[in-house]
Amino acid sequence: MNISCLQNELSECVQAVQRAISTKNTLPILEGILLETKGNNLFLSATDLDLGIQTRVTSQINSPGKLVVPGRYFAELVRYLPSEANIDIRQDQEKNVLILTYGNSEIRLNCYDAEQFPQLGPLDAEIQIELEPKESKKIFEQVLIGVSKDFSRPEFTGVLFEYEGNNILNFVSTDTHRLALRREKINKASVKDFNKFDFIVPGRTLMEINRLLKTDDNFFGFSFIGKQIVFKLPQYTIISRTIDASFPRYKEVLPADTVVSIKINTREFLESLERAALLAREEKKSRANLIKLKIKDHNLIVESDLTEVGHIHEEIGISKEGRDIEIAFNVRYLIDALKVLETEDTSIEISGSSNAAIMRPVEGDDYMCLILPVRLA
Repeated sequence: MNISCLQNELSECVQAVQRAISTKNTLPILEGILLETKGNNLFLSATDLDLGIQTRVTSQINSPGKLVVPGRYFAELVRYLPSEANIDIRQDQEKNVLILTYGNSEIRLNCYDAEQFPQLGPLDAEIQIELEPKESKKIFEQVLIGVSKDFSRPEFTGVLFEYEGNNILNFVSTDTHRLALRREKINKASVKDFNKFDFIVPGRTLMEINRLLKTDDNFFGFSFIGKQIVFKLPQYTIISRTIDASFPRYKEVLPADTVVSIKINTREFLESLERAALLAREEKKSRANLIKLKIKDHNLIVESDLTEVGHIHEEIGISKEGRDIEIAFNVRYLIDALKVLETEDTSIEISGSSNAAIMRPVEGDDYMCLILPVRLA
């Protein structure tokens, strides 16, 4: 291998793929990044066998080749090379060493055997479903708030992709305390061969996609093959294992009745909750982040206490249908939902002081976040 490329372009790509490098040290080769020439591009790939990321850098290819560099060392070294400098990369095949030169300087890195690097899978799979990039970022932000961090129950650590026909794709997540659901109309899709499908995509995968996906990208889509899903962006390809588990029957927990429904200004409510959260930091786990909401007449009262510190009481004007009610929540869940709604006003439907509340935009029914209350007794 003998190639040349620009430092800033190489660094951006290396920083992206290194997030798929294994941190478990089960196989040394998984700590590496594969560098491989194809046509006029240098392709970079990394994987931990659950998640794989591949990207390309436009380069001057003097001679082809492939090698696996120690990923984290390579990423940090490239990051600190002179900005926008021209970087020459060549391979000492006899010693399996990468030689990186810039100006009058040189770095040598011992490499892994490229033949031991695992195949990432069907990266050239034809796109089956295409989504609008800007809207996709919003979708993933909205449903990722419901993903659990408890890996003892893997079904809750991902997002359900569910297609039930009629060109509507559901994205669902739950950590058992809250549930986020986004429905998206598919305009450009190759779904004619599907009656139904559902699979769970790891939350980690979608977080990485959201970091790489740009709102001005010209396309974004995915395909699924067996227990793998391949996402394609203009510059990146991400392949991920799906979670082999059964997603809970989420439709059974959606409330059928509502005892009170309110409309409230999103920004006003969010700012009030953020202030209330300052005095909702009790050390007792059962009361951590606890705030009380009281709907009385045409006001929403927000209250929180912190023992030996103080008390907050705020009132916000609302539009209301139904009866007065008092209910308590984990304030972080409310804040998370409001931050991803991105609408001027929010609708909150409550089915009882001990039952779930649903938050959604006032206009449109494509997104909802269900949040379970905290029992005070």
